[in-house]
Order: sequence, then C-alpha cells, then structure tokens
Amino acid sequence: MDFYKSDTYKKQQADSIPALLEQMAGTEPTAQAPTDTAPSGSTPTASQSVKDAVASIVDEAYIRGEQGTRYILLEYSDLECPFCKRHFQAGTIKSLVAQYPDKINYAMRHFPLQIHANAQMAGEALECAAELEGTEAYYDLMGSIFNLPSISKEAIIDEAGKLGINAANFTTCLDSGKYTGKVQEQMNE
Repeated sequence: MDFYKSDTYKKQQADSIPALLEQMAGTEPTAQAPTDTAPSGSTPTASQSVKDAVASIVDEAYIRGEQGTRYILLEYSDLECPFCKRHFQAGTIKSLVAQYPDKINYAMRHFPLQIHANAQMAGEALECAAELEGTEAYYDLMGSIFNLPSISKEAIIDEAGKLGINAANFTTCLDSGKYTGKVQEQMNE
C-alpha cells in the first residue's frame, strides 16, 4: 500500500496523463463502426449487444460535464473503498473533465463491495440526492462521502444537509430502500 503513496507512483501517474490526453486530442477516427448485417428477427451481433448495453447505461447515467462529448469516462466505484477514495481525492477525473470539457464527460456507477458494510447504503444515498436535487447533488454528495473519515448513515445525512438537501426528505428516501435494487443492478453490470 505504501507504493501508492510513493513519489515514484505519483510521478508515473502524472507522466501518463499527458500521453493519454495527447491520444485523445488526435483527429477523429476514420474507421466506421461495424454495422449489424444480421437478418431481421435474428439474434443481434455481439458488437451490437455491447453498443446497446453501453447506450442503455449512458442513457440512465447521471452525466457530469457537457452532454454529447466524444468520450464518456464511466467509472464503477465503491464509496467506502479506500482505493476509490484515494483515486477520487487525487482529482484525476475532475481535472480531465475540466481540461477537456468538450471531449470528455463522466459518469459514476455503483459497485458496492460486500466487504464494505456501508457502501450499499452510501450508493442509495447518492440516488436519493439525485432524486431530490439533481445530478450536481449526486456528485456533490459523492465528494462529501469520499472526504468523510468514516462512513455512517448519520454522517451521510449530515453531509446531505450541509449541501442544502432537505434532511427529512432525504432520510425518508434513504429509509425507504427504493434504490436498493438500482444500486445492485449497477453492481451486476
């Protein structure tokens, strides 16, 4: 674990970002996407199934950044995971979206590992924040949760209140369990 805190690792990560951004700054691809040539009524091709699955995920995602960008950075994250927390706090995704707002946007999906007792509840809390206040509240609460020293229901409700989310409505939503299935479905993706 000390490797991730080392200067060598930080330099390696910092050095890889410009190369990635240079690749993304290149010209538009000239190759066309494969077309589905299967006869009508037959099983879709694997390529088409993947395209449909990705399109479905993107359609229902809370997108941070401009709509219609060329790239979407789709991250599956566990709000109680120390590695996910460190990744968030490093600010790599935020800086990419800020530096290339017309090329990259971002969507986070839930991946609550069973070894983290509060990860499922934290994911449901994000969904409640989005229901009550929209996409920005979803991401603002995500940031607040990642910056908590430890996660608990009480701490998340407190953070939601600090963001201006009505505490009573938020608590009612969270206690209802209405987003349990949605968080699990995203985990299963």
